[in-house]
Amino acid sequence: MENKIFAKGLIFKRPSEKSPDFIKGKLSINVAEFMQFINDNQVNGWVNIDLKEGRAEQGQLGKYYAELDTWQPNRQQVPQDTQQASQAQPEISVGDVPF
Repeated sequence: MENKIFAKGLIFKRPSEKSPDFIKGKLSINVAEFMQFINDNQVNGWVNIDLKEGRAEQGQLGKYYAELDTWQPNRQQVPQDTQQASQAQPEISVGDVPF
């Protein structure tokens, strides 16, 4: 079994019971922690994160959590130009985030 890498600085919560049906959850971001997580885990300028639900305890719903998606395609299946682009990973600073 592989080690889980939880997204640092990112919290996903269930919506409140009073929220309308179209609201599926709340996302909170600690910008400094999340930016460091992004810089440490990006591949080709992307960080893929899975939103998951933990195991439920008696009578309770499982808690949501964000986990780094570490899946990578087999290198033989990736086009050559994509492999070359993956070698250059720019640093992201807080000023680069548009929010």
